[in-house]
Amino acid sequence: MNVLVVGSSQLAVQVATTLAASGCEVIYVRADADGADEPHDPRISVVVGDPLVVLEEAGALRTDVLVACTTSDAENLVVSFLAKHRFHIGCVVARVNDPDDSWLFDESWGIDVAVSAAGLVAETVLRAPGASAAPAAASAPPPGATAGDPQPSPPAL
Repeated sequence: MNVLVVGSSQLAVQVATTLAASGCEVIYVRADADGADEPHDPRISVVVGDPLVVLEEAGALRTDVLVACTTSDAENLVVSFLAKHRFHIGCVVARVNDPDDSWLFDESWGIDVAVSAAGLVAETVLRAPGASAAPAAASAPPPGATAGDPQPSPPAL
């Protein structure tokens, strides 16, 4: 599988390295020229430049999956849109940095899968063994009621 990973972050490097170790052909695109966050794996090709400009040079026309993994939600959205609508990449995965932006990461931007680290960690905590069966907010009384008030019965079907 040919994978294009776009990002200049440790997370993007880890994603690229993990995919290469799994046998994927990986091209890593980073915007910064200093190379601070660059995979040091001979199986990974690196392209330096503005992702919005170098996607075609990086191999977008031969890519099966694109991972938009920058630290900017706006950039991840635009890279995803170009990947899906200009280069017709079959699967686009995008990193959500700010959970408040999650609602934007959908098919209209060309995104097949949106991943929020904060959301994944929170979901894992809520499902962890020993965690409460329901979050405290779910068991709180409705607004205007107190804990001892009788709750209305659900409607009969």
